[in-house]
Amino acid sequence: MDLSTKTQEELLDIALHTNNKIEMTYLKLHSHMNVRRALAKNINIDDEILDTLYNDPVQNVSYMASIHPKSKNNHKEFENMRACVTCQKEETALYCVNCDEVKDHNF
Repeated sequence: MDLSTKTQEELLDIALHTNNKIEMTYLKLHSHMNVRRALAKNINIDDEILDTLYNDPVQNVSYMASIHPKSKNNHKEFENMRACVTCQKEETALYCVNCDEVKDHNF
């Protein structure tokens, strides 16, 4: 399957459900944060890929990896994070513009 030709919506679905390590390896490096964030929620995720996502430079991704049931990392460093980082909404439904949490936060 050529993931480079997939739409973002298709990639999000694949990231959430794939059990294919080759696909996971491609998706863990995807330029869009939401694709990596969705992959960090995948119950089938490989431990090595989960560790990579835990060290992702984007807190939204690394937080999701830290709370994954398979995570061996301590997520205490994510205490008191802003609502955007800890948001539990599905990536396919994220529309932050009208989010009450964003409206109440000063960036």
